[in-house]
Amino acid sequence: MSSTSLRSFKLEIGGKNRALFTADLRSAASLEMGDELVAHVLGKGVVLLETKEVIRDRVRANAQGGSKINGASLIRAGRIEDLEATAKSWARKDQLAAEAENRPRAESDAIGLEMLREIGL
Repeated sequence: MSSTSLRSFKLEIGGKNRALFTADLRSAASLEMGDELVAHVLGKGVVLLETKEVIRDRVRANAQGGSKINGASLIRAGRIEDLEATAKSWARKDQLAAEAENRPRAESDAIGLEMLREIGL
């Protein structure tokens, strides 16, 4: 992955069950019309999208300096680590969401306002 900071974008499943990517999202991800994406389902409601070019570059980078078998093993191990980290992250998100659901409305509103203040909004 690149060293760019994480940015979030809202996507909706539109007509014909297609995800609609905003211009801002396409620009931030350097996606162009016609780019082929590969979708990796990481769990319920969790999908990682990446272009074939990014996958190819990652495979080539990991395979340099070693045999194809070693490169493939490194890639597989890296993907497993990524998936495990993502699963832990989503488990924590679910835990925090459950805690938030049990929080009184006034407390949730105060926390939300503090978060907006911290990011300058």
